[in-house]
Amino acid sequence: MRIMSMYRPHWMSAVSFITALINSLTMPMHGLIQAKVQFVLFAAYYGAEDFKELRGTWLTAWAVMTLVVSFCSGTERSFLGYQGEALTSGVRKLLMRGVMYKQLSWFDQEHRAPGAITNVMSQDIQLLNGLTTETIIVMIEAVMSISVGVAIAFIYCWPQALVILACSPFLAAGMAIMSRLSWGSKSSGKDSGTKKADVYEKANALLSDMVINYKTVCSFGEDNVDLIFSKFSDLMSEPLNRNIKNAHIAGFAHGYSNCSRMLFMAVIFYTGAIMITEYDYPAEDVYICINVLMHAAMGIGMSLSNLPSVSRAKNAAGKIF
Repeated sequence: MRIMSMYRPHWMSAVSFITALINSLTMPMHGLIQAKVQFVLFAAYYGAEDFKELRGTWLTAWAVMTLVVSFCSGTERSFLGYQGEALTSGVRKLLMRGVMYKQLSWFDQEHRAPGAITNVMSQDIQLLNGLTTETIIVMIEAVMSISVGVAIAFIYCWPQALVILACSPFLAAGMAIMSRLSWGSKSSGKDSGTKKADVYEKANALLSDMVINYKTVCSFGEDNVDLIFSKFSDLMSEPLNRNIKNAHIAGFAHGYSNCSRMLFMAVIFYTGAIMITEYDYPAEDVYICINVLMHAAMGIGMSLSNLPSVSRAKNAAGKIF
């Protein structure tokens, strides 16, 4: 609640919720209109009498959708960015005021060294957006996108929609793995992101003390200076080894994600052909069902790519407050 009290103005959050509901319709409607336009263009080859009328109708719908999406998505990103900057600015001022009024003994602890405080000021405060309405809005867009996509798909061809939904967990698994890696929450454990941040915090604190007190450090003598450098190198070697390990995991995950996507498309188009030839479903309805759900899945991926890390935001909030 303390963070949300600084996430102002609140009317922007209300508007962002409305634009999120509209933006959630973007990808399913894009899939529907795109499929309609393609079949209208196919019909032109056979000299359809209502070709010009259908072409004008669906291209107009596409143009209207483009203008609405441009306005809503631009407004949403602008408002969220404004509120995020207002939050970070307010927290930085409060944190700076609190630090200035601390007793000298407060700075004696390692995690309160100048380098650690600077790291909190520059990086951790930015993570607080994960505890604001931005996270809720992104989740609303993802859930509404797939819900609308499933509803449209069931209207046009429900058996094909069931097949796609049955195959979707394999595709979702690849998306989840890639999202987990892109968020920085590696599979080395629940608190691996926190441990990595702690290592960098200690390294930054040591480096800051070395730079600020470089005359004192040099007076220790060459052996002691080498010992300090060795300690700094040891602190940096842990995240280095972890990142090398995660690079191999990321390579496997990327390959699985691409493979699952291609196999997913192969299966749904194969079953779509069966629906058309064996069960006499209209080709246009089957293709609309496939295209809508594929675009809805793409919409989920696009939404989740903008999702802040809530766990890292909680860790940052614990350090700041």
